[in-house]
Amino acid sequence: MSPDDLCTTSLTPQRAYRAMHRFVQNYFERGGRKGDELVLFLSYAAPERWPSTVENPVGSGDPAAWDDWKVAIEETSDR
Repeated sequence: MSPDDLCTTSLTPQRAYRAMHRFVQNYFERGGRKGDELVLFLSYAAPERWPSTVENPVGSGDPAAWDDWKVAIEETSDR
């Protein structure tokens, strides 16, 4: 599958969260790993850091990150 094909693929909220985390992590690494705020974000928002639960299905170190992610989806969804 090419990257262009991926642009038309629907993502579950969980997969989209993992993709967002990877995107930010890659950005951080390209930037020479500078910025304490990004280090904290990547650490606490890392998917599968903890066991997945109903309240935290991606298993992030910050369970509130999942609720924040759902709000962001709602705020950016086509209406």
